Amino acid sequence: MKRKIAIIGIVWVCILICGCGIKWKNSTETGGENGTQKPDSPKTVLNWAVWDRESYPVWDALKDAYENKNPEIRIEIQDLGSLGYMKVLMNDLLSGEDYDIITTPSISDYVMLCQKKLLLPLDYYIKREKISISQYNTDAKNLKMNGKYYQLPYQNDFWLLFYNQDLFDRQRIAYPSNDMNLEEYQTLVSQMTSLESSKRIYGAYYHVWPSVVRVFGLLGEEEIPAFTDFSYLAPYYTMIMEQETAGNCQDYIDISTMGTNYAYAFSNGDIAMMPMGSWMIAELVGKQYQEEETYQKWNGKNWGIVRMPRNESRDPYEAVGSLRGLAIHGSTKYEEEAWEFVKFACGEEGAKIQAQYGHLPAYYTDEIREILMGIAYFPKDEASKEALEVHTIWDVDAVIGAGWKEKEKIRKSLPEIHTIWDEYHKKIMSENMNETEGLRELEEEIQALIQ
Repeated sequence: MKRKIAIIGIVWVCILICGCGIKWKNSTETGGENGTQKPDSPKTVLNWAVWDRESYPVWDALKDAYENKNPEIRIEIQDLGSLGYMKVLMNDLLSGEDYDIITTPSISDYVMLCQKKLLLPLDYYIKREKISISQYNTDAKNLKMNGKYYQLPYQNDFWLLFYNQDLFDRQRIAYPSNDMNLEEYQTLVSQMTSLESSKRIYGAYYHVWPSVVRVFGLLGEEEIPAFTDFSYLAPYYTMIMEQETAGNCQDYIDISTMGTNYAYAFSNGDIAMMPMGSWMIAELVGKQYQEEETYQKWNGKNWGIVRMPRNESRDPYEAVGSLRGLAIHGSTKYEEEAWEFVKFACGEEGAKIQAQYGHLPAYYTDEIREILMGIAYFPKDEASKEALEVHTIWDVDAVIGAGWKEKEKIRKSLPEIHTIWDEYHKKIMSENMNETEGLRELEEEIQALIQ
């Protein structure tokens, strides 16, 4: 199965730097004389920067699988956390920390790392190994910076609508569908908002990211809006804020102040629907690796997924996608060893491991799709399976009528664009600025930036 992929976010590949460790065994194991000890061959240690190790057991699964095949290598996972991952990573890299492999969470992060000249060009290795970027179902231009590749695609994620089946069953309301329009979605949000034994049930949950609003806008318009236009987002901000006022969703300020984790919020069992990236599948499926008793106490274990609601004139198979990658630190002492791990994690073998843990790898085939749908706790209903049959649009490609030079300016300005956009998003959602005024000022700043 082939997917066309277009990028909204950026997938980041991080390579961590290596050190050496020596293990010692006693003479009964090594055959040494007079009880003396002698060292085994030293192992090459590769430091790999990731986030939320506890929530994503796939990091350790890839590490273990690679170490079993390559006993001379040890992978040290450095968990930098998800909140502020890039800030911590950038501070560490600029202060000389020895990372070898770097995970890139988004395109803008990838662009920023390239601009800081922190990543190793991979063109020599890609050519040597005869790797075709087309095997990753992504456009090669989205991976190139200044004409060179600095990462391999690791995961291709896209936005889905997650829902709590138990809440729909209790209210005897039909589950969301894969061809739902925005009007039907808003009606469903209202219908699913209720009180259960003095507990508030929210029809929807919206996380604090600007991209949550953006995904509704990209699919809610009759045509894909230009990347530098923001005024069209006003009705989607209004939709979410009106639901907030009506008590149909949790308050933005409360969520941002408490630093709420979206997966934990969903697991409380009081949220009917949540727009979120496909990466949440892995977080929900990850519950299977807990003790069964713990899992059974979790309130959101019966869940499903459908494609995001959209304008009726739009292709029902469209999804808004993002790309994550694996890259090598430009100052690594173990360039060849780091490359071999990146090639493994981003290749077919690594993709199968990712799918076993609920992730959508960039290397994606029918076989890997079947592995993903066959794992424990993945929804068994047909609509959830069909939700994975999409072709994705990438946010950076939504530049209607722009020439090549303008597109390049936009791509290279992504880190600044996202920073400015986030500031205005906070002002609008906190009601410090109305959506029309805020979006107009945001658009003016972005257009001035890329002149």
